[in-house]
Amino acid sequence: MNFELKNGGATAVVSTYGAQLISFKKDGKEYIWQGDEKYWKGQNPILFPVLCSLKDDQATINGKPINLPKHGFARKSEFELEKLCDSCVTLTLRDSEKTREAFPFSFVFSVTHTLHENGFSTSFKVLNASDEKMMFHLGGHTGINIPVCDTGDFSSHRIVFDKVEYATNYKAPTGGLIVNPEGSNDLLYGSNTLPLDYKMFDNDALILSNLKSKNVALLDSYGRGVRMNIEDFSALGIWTPAGKRAPFVCLEPWNGLPAFINESGRFEDKPYALSLECGKTYLAKYSLEIV
Repeated sequence: MNFELKNGGATAVVSTYGAQLISFKKDGKEYIWQGDEKYWKGQNPILFPVLCSLKDDQATINGKPINLPKHGFARKSEFELEKLCDSCVTLTLRDSEKTREAFPFSFVFSVTHTLHENGFSTSFKVLNASDEKMMFHLGGHTGINIPVCDTGDFSSHRIVFDKVEYATNYKAPTGGLIVNPEGSNDLLYGSNTLPLDYKMFDNDALILSNLKSKNVALLDSYGRGVRMNIEDFSALGIWTPAGKRAPFVCLEPWNGLPAFINESGRFEDKPYALSLECGKTYLAKYSLEIV
């Protein structure tokens, strides 16, 4: 089921399948990638309770085995409507017998999309309803159309951070494992700008951590575009499918990283993994605005 949100000249569409915001328009212009199997049929999936792939498709939490698909099960789950108004909707996913087979914890996971006059925000709420500590990843995967405004091709756009960066850059070629666990800083060394080039993605996503910036923008050659606030997140993925010259790029705020090639397999050892004691709630939010 889909719900349409309205706020002034802005509209959005949110689906109960995956609780994802699948359309954001301002004055009739669509900013969210609409999905095409030729490139990528996804649009704006939510990554929970894991992002990317587990090493050998396995890990443990508190000594218990988990076996989760790439990016977790939330993106392919049907959420329940909790709250709806003209400009916001809250959808909720609760654990079930099926989810506990892969992730042996009780939880309540709520996603709220709020439409603003010039953008939207996506808020996450995770309640650990288990009687023990729960660990998980959480992330977004927002596909944004290129050209982001009216003109220009992929190479005329750039990613701009609000501060000069010496961020750590990880490499995770197709297969999903980070192959340089120590990282490097050769991607953003004393700069705040990444000019887009399809060749940058020949080995899959760009993965950045240790960012100082709280905002990252996708801009065309005229300085027009969108800006995402990522201050509640520890890492950022930037992705377009390798070799397809697709007309979109994804900005992905992450709490968590892909599996390291030399990792132990214990979720507790994963960088930026979130830990939540029983009965406690975790909150995070990211937002996107037109600039």
